[in-house]
Amino acid sequence: MINGIFQRILVADDCSPDGERAASVAVHLGAKLKAEVILLGVVEPPNVQAEGEGLPIEDPSTCRRTMEERFEKFLKLGRALGVEMMVEIVEGNPAQQIRRRAEMDQADLIVVGRRNLSRMRRWLEGSTSEALLRDTRCSLLIAR
Repeated sequence: MINGIFQRILVADDCSPDGERAASVAVHLGAKLKAEVILLGVVEPPNVQAEGEGLPIEDPSTCRRTMEERFEKFLKLGRALGVEMMVEIVEGNPAQQIRRRAEMDQADLIVVGRRNLSRMRRWLEGSTSEALLRDTRCSLLIAR
């Protein structure tokens, strides 16, 4: 692969194991490609519809604390690998927040995880990776 193809990698973490996997992939890829990595933590506000369906709802403040701890680990890894990194944690719709940050920072590649949602939950919440695939201008990598 030619160095310089991906100079700025945006990775989104939603506090799930899949988000953690995506962050790990992005940091290691950033090291190999000598690319800047932007860690974007996205905390979703509670979904009232999903709660009405009896689906589990995670407390946003708990998720934010988990992300802060996780990001410290990735910042340490990035420093060890010589990767330039930035971190931001935002609240809102994941696809919208990821798309906004990718455009703002002119990301060349977005890395996200893939969650195995039930049909009901996918219908209620939508698929972030599918929305990004439809609406972003840069490349998209879905880490499993």
